Amino acid sequence: MIDLVFIRLYLTKLYTWRGDLIHYFLLLTSYFLLKHGLRATECSNLKWDAISFDECSIYINRAKNGVSGTHNLEEDEIEKLHSLKKNATSPYIFVGENGEKLSEAAIAKIIKRLGVAASLDFPVHAHQLRHACGYHLARQGKASYLIQSHLGHRNYKNTEIYIHWAGIPRGSINWSEQ
Repeated sequence: MIDLVFIRLYLTKLYTWRGDLIHYFLLLTSYFLLKHGLRATECSNLKWDAISFDECSIYINRAKNGVSGTHNLEEDEIEKLHSLKKNATSPYIFVGENGEKLSEAAIAKIIKRLGVAASLDFPVHAHQLRHACGYHLARQGKASYLIQSHLGHRNYKNTEIYIHWAGIPRGSINWSEQ
């Protein structure tokens, strides 16, 4: 499982990036996978028209019969997206050097490279960032229905695993308390 050390490492790289736009863009792709709990296919299919810069939000069209919905975008995300949009020639947000939308395979390579750069001793794949999102939200003590909504789960059983992994007690009932 990807832990918070890995998350902090690549978020630090994202915020302090001074290299070329392509590598910055690759970091931003992974950031969206994590923060919005995206599947690689959902990230690949994100289009500029899903973003409302005025309302600071993005509409996530979920795959696998998930529940689509709107996520808020924080100020730093809006800034980063504005900088990308300046050079955008595609309707898709995440595109490769050829101008075509990133494929799921390309996204998988990005995440694998980040795992190597982070010196992790296990192979990293894109879906782990989705799991890291759910796990992180559970560790923050977010309500299970919020985690379910954020990840677009139709069935609560799919969300329950994050609460279990996070080791969050379900609470207990004490009948003797007034």
